Amino acid sequence: MIATILGRVGFAGRLRYFLWIRHRFRFIQFSLVALTLALTLAGALLMGSNILFGLLPMLGFVGLFAVIALYYRMEYATLMILLVSLLLQEGVSTGTATKITFTFITLVLVSGIWIFRLAFVKSARQIRPSPANIPAVIFIITVIISLIWSSLFVDYAVSYRYAENIKPRLMSTVAFILSPMAYLLYANLVRSDRGIRFFVISYLLISGVIVFMRLFDAVPPLLNADGQIPVWTVTLAVGQLLFNRNLKPWMQVGLLFIVALWSYIQFGLGITWLSGWLPLALSLGVLIFFRSWKVFLFAVMMVGVVLLLNAASVSETLNAENDESGHTRTDAWRVVLELTDDHILFGVGPTGYAPYLWTYVGDFMATHNNYLDMLSQLGIVGFLMFVWFWLSILWLAWRTFLIAPRTGFYYGLSATLVATTLVTLLVAALGDWIIPFAYTQGIGGIDYTIWPWMLAGLTVSVHYHIRNQAERQKESPQLMPAGTFPASLNV
Repeated sequence: MIATILGRVGFAGRLRYFLWIRHRFRFIQFSLVALTLALTLAGALLMGSNILFGLLPMLGFVGLFAVIALYYRMEYATLMILLVSLLLQEGVSTGTATKITFTFITLVLVSGIWIFRLAFVKSARQIRPSPANIPAVIFIITVIISLIWSSLFVDYAVSYRYAENIKPRLMSTVAFILSPMAYLLYANLVRSDRGIRFFVISYLLISGVIVFMRLFDAVPPLLNADGQIPVWTVTLAVGQLLFNRNLKPWMQVGLLFIVALWSYIQFGLGITWLSGWLPLALSLGVLIFFRSWKVFLFAVMMVGVVLLLNAASVSETLNAENDESGHTRTDAWRVVLELTDDHILFGVGPTGYAPYLWTYVGDFMATHNNYLDMLSQLGIVGFLMFVWFWLSILWLAWRTFLIAPRTGFYYGLSATLVATTLVTLLVAALGDWIIPFAYTQGIGGIDYTIWPWMLAGLTVSVHYHIRNQAERQKESPQLMPAGTFPASLNV
């Protein structure tokens, strides 16, 4: 009928039907895009030598279009944070020694969009229940209170330094907030099997490229090879190798190649760095124990034999590590704990103990211990929330491993998430920050400190995905072989 009617009208009528009646909104969108680009190009040409200023309207429009695109594709936006953290280790200069990295900016943008949706879009208010939600939210609130509290009750002798360092303190506050926000984003917005697999595969592929280039000292500055990327990569890879029976031979070879290269770097080239090999040894031990306690005992005995045969070398290495950082760390712990006695409730604020040390000690000594950092900066309240959060993630990871199907991708991933959480608890004590400190690695450290928070959020996503699959299996038993999931699914 429509074809008959269109056949009786002219070109203008047909154009009006297709562009205005049938595709009105798309026509408006493309018209606005074309108009904006045309006007911006004209403005840029008219600006002459100051062409960048003329391009600002177009950049603003592109930014607005990106926000709209992210708004309607929140899962993709959340996964984009991972890609940015791995591939774009660069940022915007602040005029100081640190930069606002693209990871930082992307986290702020995506978090802002999600919070807007929670506040104003009723259909988007879907927060997944998790034992880690309450400590995460209270932790964020505590950070804000700590910033205000530490400013109001700062020691008089330190007040001028607090005023001078307001920018690092504010940026650190945002970094503190963004860390649990990353957990909340991944826990609530990564909801599909495709999204979960994308995270794991992307991390393994990019890290594999990085470690290959690292052997030849040819890693481009944009690629992020910092932090505990060897541990997260090896743990993800070994989890699949030990538990996923569906891997094809070429996949196994590729994963073994990545594991071998990163293990060589950590156990071989980085053996003198305690934080380089101990977390990796822990993750491998946990995964091997989950696979077979007999193999685990055999591996422990073999390691013991190797250590005994190389006792002199091992002793020399440990002594060198202790001389280099052991004494300085314990001295820093003592000084920071003495400082915390007078600010026990909400601490001295984000990065706050640095001005105190500059004033009273004359030198800044980092604690190299996230637990003491939390106690000093956020007080006993922040410290308890921090510990509560990670213990909750560990409990959820363990429950997820128990209900995971006993074969395939999710069996390996659930075991991996238990190991990565235990490693996070360890590296927090060793001083490999999982929240960046402004006066050590800078705010730019969020590019790699954010990964354990992402994995924490992924734990929630994997848990719900496995439970949903199990419920579908109960409703339609013919979809999967019997016995794929354990009988008990209570959490």
